[in-house]
Parts: sequence; C-alpha cells; structure tokens
Amino acid sequence: MDSTPPPSRSMFLDRGAVSINSLRHSPSPFNRALTEADSTWQSFLTTPPVPDYPSTHTVLGWAAAEVLIELLGDNVRFTATSLTLPGPSRQFNALSAAAEENGMSRVYAGIHFRHAVKDGRRQGRSVGHAVAQALAPVGGTRTSM
Repeated sequence: MDSTPPPSRSMFLDRGAVSINSLRHSPSPFNRALTEADSTWQSFLTTPPVPDYPSTHTVLGWAAAEVLIELLGDNVRFTATSLTLPGPSRQFNALSAAAEENGMSRVYAGIHFRHAVKDGRRQGRSVGHAVAQALAPVGGTRTSM
C-alpha cells in the first residue's frame, strides 16, 4: 500500500481537467478507487506548456482592467463575444467582473491552480495601478477606487 497521504479533494476541484487526467495515470490505489480509467477521455483544452505560477492570463487581464477601472470607473456595462467560439457572448456589469471571470477561466480549463490566479490577480492589479498612475489624467480628473 502506498504510504503517501491522498491529495486533498480541493486539489482535484482546483485543477479541473488536469487533475482528472493525472488521476488516470496515477499508480496510487486511492486514485484508482475514486476513478475508472477511460482511455478515450480527452480534455476540451490541451494543457499548454506554461508554468502554473503566476497565471499570466490573469496578470494581463487584471492589469488591463485596472487601468480601465482607474480611468473610467468599474461600473462599465459591456458585452464580449469570443473570436474563437463564434455565437456565444457574455454580458458584464463591471470591468472587475470580466477580469475575475477571465482569471477563473484558467482554473476551469485546468491550466492553473487557484493560488496562481489569486496571485496573478494581485500582480495584475498592481501593474495596472502603476500604469494608470503614469498616464495623463483624462479630462483633468482621475477616477480612483
């Protein structure tokens, strides 16, 4: 019997498809008891060969959002349509809501753990704030949080 303690349940939920995929190939009896191998299972998204930490997608999304929030305020309603998945669109009531969903999409896709997204958010907001402060104020005023 493997003496390694089983991973926490939250780890499987945090990493999404990557955890499910890694369970299939794990020699641990704990994992075999929870899952049945399915050799035909395929992820919807191929995990890209990028580091988990921090989530660059989240850093860039929050940096852009933070600049816009500081210049325009957070309560900006808009609709976004995917360029790669024609048809569906998402409606947002705030720039921060879109940035948050942008980051969490990486967890749902199995590319990043939550801590990489959480810290990516902090880093992106910090970068965005610095950029917004370096920009000339629009109309002589600046909207700050």
